Amino acid sequence: MSTLDLPPELIGKARLNGAEQWLAGLPDLLASLERDWSIRVGASYPGSTEALVTQATLADGAPAALKLCLPYQGETPGHQVAREAHDDERAVLVHGDVHHGNALEAGDGTFKLVDPDGLLAEPEYELSVIMREDPVDLMTGDPRERARWLARRCGLDATRIWEWGVVERVSTGLVCTQIDLQPVGRQMLAAADHIAAHHADR
Repeated sequence: MSTLDLPPELIGKARLNGAEQWLAGLPDLLASLERDWSIRVGASYPGSTEALVTQATLADGAPAALKLCLPYQGETPGHQVAREAHDDERAVLVHGDVHHGNALEAGDGTFKLVDPDGLLAEPEYELSVIMREDPVDLMTGDPRERARWLARRCGLDATRIWEWGVVERVSTGLVCTQIDLQPVGRQMLAAADHIAAHHADR
């Protein structure tokens, strides 16, 4: 195994969630996985906050990727699936983290979503991550137009998409600030402030 180079964002998120022991044990864990699975662990991918994701090579030389999810204090491994939507009757299983970094282009020109969180939530929640992305763009024009456009494309409720987007923008902005993932944290919170001040419900 090559020298482990952990993304600083992952280190910050682990410390925020009381997972220092998990961080300290990663070299031994990776070494055991190399032995048990006959793989060679390579460099880690930068920018990850929810899991350690590394390059890997299988015994036959084929390239692969290894993902080790960050444990959350006081929660079981299935904690993400156990979350509830605010309207249980409309809850469905959603990907939970639909953004450009989790969309990979397949060989046939289509795109595939990877790295799902696997949440039970309203279908509009699936679009909330798209509502939080590109926060600087939301500070020009009518920020609700994105919600309306998504609603038209998906046959869902624009108000619910907007409200979930507000939750995602603020919560993600705060987490990014805590783990020093910048400038995206500042941008999301600045967009939230701007929208609250200039685009109140009419």
